[in-house]
Amino acid sequence: MSFRNYMNDSLRTSVFVRFKPETIACACIYLAARALQIVLPNRPHWFVLFGAKEEEIQDICITTLKLYTRKKPNYEHVEKEVEKRKVALQEAKLKAKGLNPDGTPALSTLGGFSPGSKPCKYDERQ
Repeated sequence: MSFRNYMNDSLRTSVFVRFKPETIACACIYLAARALQIVLPNRPHWFVLFGAKEEEIQDICITTLKLYTRKKPNYEHVEKEVEKRKVALQEAKLKAKGLNPDGTPALSTLGGFSPGSKPCKYDERQ
């Protein structure tokens, strides 16, 4: 992984509110160098140039690496709930339009509609 990957992933943690940006960058460089097996200078320690402390870098590294040990969430339950609510919303929209869930007119909303109950005028002249 590159240091940018670690930097982006660390945005999912609280390190950006707890440490200086320079220290976070040093921790991400350190993690990337370890992943790529690149040796960083240690006489003097390279991160001192940026005002970072080793303890802070370690804390940031541990916090960031904990992200990769978390179990992935199971979204199956959430997806089922979303689908259920979509159906309920669609039914509510159809009901508001006076339609049944299958799209046919709802008889109860038409005021007793019946083909045999159409009003007609009686003409006495016939």
